[in-house]
Amino acid sequence: MNIIFLSNEIKEMIDKPDTVTSIEGVDKVVPFDPPLTIDRCKVIVDQQEDLFIVVARNPQQSSSVQHTFFPVELANMGTNPGHVGFVDLNHIFLASANSEAAVNRLQIHIRLTFVKLSHTKDNPREIISPLKKIFVVGSPQGESFIEDLQKKGVKISGLWTGREFDLDGIPVGLSGLPGKYTITLQQESGEKITHEAGAMVVFNEGLDDQQKKHLLDGFLLTVKDHRLHIQPTHLRLSQGIKVVYSETEYRQVADFFCSFLSLSKISHFVEDPHIDHEKCGLCGTCVKTCLFHASTVSYSGSTGVSEIDPDFCVGCGNCVTACPTQARDLPAYSYDFFSSSWKELREFHGGTDGLKILVIYCESNGHDAIAYLSENKIKVPSSCLFFRIRCGARVDTQFVPDSFQAGFDGVAILVCSRDECNNIVGSLDLERRLNLYRKVMQATGIETGRMRIMPVASDKLETVGESLQQFADFLNSVKQDKQLFTTMAT
Repeated sequence: MNIIFLSNEIKEMIDKPDTVTSIEGVDKVVPFDPPLTIDRCKVIVDQQEDLFIVVARNPQQSSSVQHTFFPVELANMGTNPGHVGFVDLNHIFLASANSEAAVNRLQIHIRLTFVKLSHTKDNPREIISPLKKIFVVGSPQGESFIEDLQKKGVKISGLWTGREFDLDGIPVGLSGLPGKYTITLQQESGEKITHEAGAMVVFNEGLDDQQKKHLLDGFLLTVKDHRLHIQPTHLRLSQGIKVVYSETEYRQVADFFCSFLSLSKISHFVEDPHIDHEKCGLCGTCVKTCLFHASTVSYSGSTGVSEIDPDFCVGCGNCVTACPTQARDLPAYSYDFFSSSWKELREFHGGTDGLKILVIYCESNGHDAIAYLSENKIKVPSSCLFFRIRCGARVDTQFVPDSFQAGFDGVAILVCSRDECNNIVGSLDLERRLNLYRKVMQATGIETGRMRIMPVASDKLETVGESLQQFADFLNSVKQDKQLFTTMAT
């Protein structure tokens, strides 16, 4: 049985929420009152059937202290992410001009989620017994943080803290999963030493700029604004790494990790790409394109094998898109899912301006921008339909002509700005591929401006609404010229 857990928030935007029951594949609708909390997640897990979708406002908060994200919480409870979907009402509220438009968007997003679940390959599950040990970076200004943890049996190690557990060296690597990380430090002599910890706390205000730069290089964290704040960018890191900016946050972080590291087991569903070794040509493209050094090709005589190190892979999908033989595929964002999505996307009615714009966004800054626009009620064109992807690196060139054939007038891709991107190799490769495709568009008489890459900076999220409006205005102006839109789908 396929179940929809439908938040009562839906009543704010459509007159007849029972329209969800008419969607093909929906067997049962269970209403619930928001907010979507961890306790609510547990209740939903207890009622799980074959596949289920939760429709609610996204609870993800991109802050250093709180990072709750529905699929992650479910994974911790032992539920395979391949069996659960989430439809974010932020997308529906954000661009819906009226109740009819909201129904149209809601039905498309639910059908897309069913398509995604039906094509998602089961993720291998890894069970970790968490280490009750925290690696501290920086200098906590108060004693209570350290004392609270030590009283509860949590061991402490650290770097740049000025305390007795100080270590020497510069961070040059971070691997593992929340609950068990391996931190590699390089000493002045060049010798590398490793330390294991269940979690990490970074005190941003206790670090000078040089130390922050070392963290950026060694731990693959990112600059969040011009003040050089530190914050992890992908879910695998942010679940076990917290960044604090003030003393008032110390106790919250201490309480979180005392609970987190006291668990007997932590479930992780590994989202690394699947490899079809029969298709693999051992060309090494995956090795060149992986910023995280997770891909290797090993040769033995006339044979060889392509491999992924799950301790380093973050599941961005850059190697999948770059692979010339399609030997790699992401379990949650497979080729089959994308090829099957266009049928559902064709059903989008468009906006009041007569346009249809597909907005593809990444799960980092792109997601944060959409959440910010929704929370602050910043207007975006009603012609925008939002489509989530793990990382901009996973945007295949073929997505653009497929979008046009599905009836979209324009395609906007929201990616992290270069100075904040945690996969700069993939981001640059995306630009290279789409710039080459612009030449194809130009040669075939298609207006090249119908495709745009929109870098998103974390300290300028509010500008995304304006950028989308400018894009819509541009499409409206050139749409009047039939010669420029000779391939406009009807």
